Amino acid sequence: MEQDIHEDCIYTPGEKHLIRNLYFESIITGSPKGHSSLPIKALTCLARDFVPLISRICDPANLESVYALAASGPGERFMKGLGFDQVKSGQERADQRALYFARFSTLKARISELYNRRLRKNAKNEEEIIHPPHPGQYRRR
Repeated sequence: MEQDIHEDCIYTPGEKHLIRNLYFESIITGSPKGHSSLPIKALTCLARDFVPLISRICDPANLESVYALAASGPGERFMKGLGFDQVKSGQERADQRALYFARFSTLKARISELYNRRLRKNAKNEEEIIHPPHPGQYRRR
């Protein structure tokens, strides 16, 4: 894939309206605080910064597809959770890293959906802390 990128695939800032497909080498989500905080923080950053970041590179209204590589098992699971589908396995690539693809519209919607679900879950948990269920009530999950 990367070897197939030629000079006519590179755009100047003045040509960013021409970009239809975007390639991310990787999304690094490492955290010194451990594994459990990783997806939540990464999802929060994506929900807040994804479209503004994309806007610096291209016009989001014209963007059709996003390609990315998975560098680790957790990264691969995170990408799949965002709606990426594998288009080439690591065995088929010289760098041994799987290549993934997602429609930009699907990616935006999935990020928003996951983020809003997380916010609702956090709000529910806070409500239970403030107003715990009566001792005779069963808690639903």
